[in-house]
Amino acid sequence: MDLRLEDVTSAVQRVLGCDGVVVTGVRALWQPRLASTRGVYRVDLTGVSGGPSALVLKLVNGSLQGSSMPREAELYASAVLPSGETGISCPGFFGLSEGPGGGVGIWLELVEGRAAGEWTAETFAQIAEHVGQFTRSCPPETVTAARRVPPRDLCARSDLMQRSLELLDQHCNDRLVRQVYPGDISRGLHQLWERRIPLAAAVASAPRGVCHGDAQRNNLLPRSSRRTTAIDWANLATAPIGLDAATLFHYALAYFDFDVEHADGLDKAIFNGYLRGLGATGEAQTAAIRLTYCTQLALGLGLLEVEPVLRMITDHDRREAAETFYRRPLQEILNRRHHLAGLLLDLGREALSNSKRPWGRG
Repeated sequence: MDLRLEDVTSAVQRVLGCDGVVVTGVRALWQPRLASTRGVYRVDLTGVSGGPSALVLKLVNGSLQGSSMPREAELYASAVLPSGETGISCPGFFGLSEGPGGGVGIWLELVEGRAAGEWTAETFAQIAEHVGQFTRSCPPETVTAARRVPPRDLCARSDLMQRSLELLDQHCNDRLVRQVYPGDISRGLHQLWERRIPLAAAVASAPRGVCHGDAQRNNLLPRSSRRTTAIDWANLATAPIGLDAATLFHYALAYFDFDVEHADGLDKAIFNGYLRGLGATGEAQTAAIRLTYCTQLALGLGLLEVEPVLRMITDHDRREAAETFYRRPLQEILNRRHHLAGLLLDLGREALSNSKRPWGRG
């Protein structure tokens, strides 16, 4: 969406309370994939004495009035998001405005994150530790805000998992579909579905904690060895322990942020870092967290993602959109999805082998 410079200038002047602010440039940082977000922009400024030389403008659908206030805007305005020097924190918040071109504008600190290619397994481990620290020592006001919405439990969406497998059966003879989900993986996914009940029960009985809700690499910006700034807080909620770590692992591979050939090492790095952040000790506790982590990866992400992957494969426009988004040819995307499906299935088998150890037992 193109923004008029005069509209952006007027909005930022109101937010900063300074008529002398001049906008010198507006550049889209990335194009949103969700309809709720209109765009995210870098806004370069002059004339701000002692203030920032650039801000981030996130435009979301909604209104500044009443019940139409977007949840993420409300969270920032209510000052309930974490802002400490350790673990996970939100970027600096400067204010809300009517969005140039409509909607609501959220004005935030510009945080420069490391490029995806520079993230090693050690980087992911450090971020996972910060994520665990956030869940373990979340500020009380953030806990209250997270509890205002229904808990996130991806493993409870059995209707969507079943629909994914029905769709897989419908397209099982498609050449491209078989590249991602060949017979052995397709059969494995069906077997996982048939044996899901003890896994879903284990997750349902697991302790819940506050989670960011979308803890993927694109939303996590390292600041130091002790602190990571997280953006995109719209999915803040309570969830079974392990969700944020599972999300971090899954999207690191799905979004080509890490070499799939070294996925086992990434799994260990993220899980062990997350355990350190949680302060988890003891074999029984570690095994129980591992069970919920693996289950959420296999059921909550692996089975649930079958439908959107199939819709991408079988629709020409979506295939083109995927190539644009990933900046990779279709065949490379299909190969990555094939490897990822196999990895998640293996984690599901691991979870099944450990599902007889419920929470609270050794």
